[in-house]
Amino acid sequence: MIGPRTQRAEPAPWTDGRPVRGRGSRPVLPRVSPPSTDEAPAAARYWIESARHRFSSVASFHRTGSSLVAIGAPSELVDRVLSAADDEHHHTEICPALARRSGAHDPRVVADVGDLTRHRRRVDGLVDTAIGALIDGVLGEGWAAARCESAARRSPELAAALGRLATDEARHAELAADIVGWCTSVRPWIDADLRFALGLVPAEAPRPPFVEELTDDVRARHGICTRPDRDETWAIALEGAQRLVAGVRVAAG
Repeated sequence: MIGPRTQRAEPAPWTDGRPVRGRGSRPVLPRVSPPSTDEAPAAARYWIESARHRFSSVASFHRTGSSLVAIGAPSELVDRVLSAADDEHHHTEICPALARRSGAHDPRVVADVGDLTRHRRRVDGLVDTAIGALIDGVLGEGWAAARCESAARRSPELAAALGRLATDEARHAELAADIVGWCTSVRPWIDADLRFALGLVPAEAPRPPFVEELTDDVRARHGICTRPDRDETWAIALEGAQRLVAGVRVAAG
């Protein structure tokens, strides 16, 4: 039976990585110092926002690991989730560096990982774990990987940093698909919950913050996905998530 719990699976307008979700499915994000980052150029503010999402992703992966332990998932999945949290730690160094290159003055995330999950002390059950893996992992991180990969092709001087982000996010999306696969192997009938959650996702690509007024040439120079690439990669990521859920439904009979 599909209950109210699936309502929170609706994604925020834009995310990077898989941040902790709060009320209304909005990301729970840390503060940034110095406050003057609000006056940084638009491209720099984009990467500062990305750093905030990546920091929140560290907390999100730790929470996912605890949830997997609680529902009896294989230790291999738990180990991969904790490794993904370490990846996101590295991303919180890469994104501020890209922000500084774009004109920000030494932006730093100000928070403790535990601060971002205190409002949700209880771990997720199997259904919510599967939904989170589908929406934030398969779709969200799959899209993040594709965005960074496309940006790397258009920004050769930033290819190393963007390539690292793309590689890690692609691996996280694969991990998320494996989590969905394990959850549905335990309870095949949750395919209805997954279909419902994915049905809440809009077909139109979410809009990134701060950069809507920037031309695609400027975006490319700062390692930010262009509009055509944004729309194309979103459509591909969404189709991939839909194929995964369709496969689950077939397996469930």
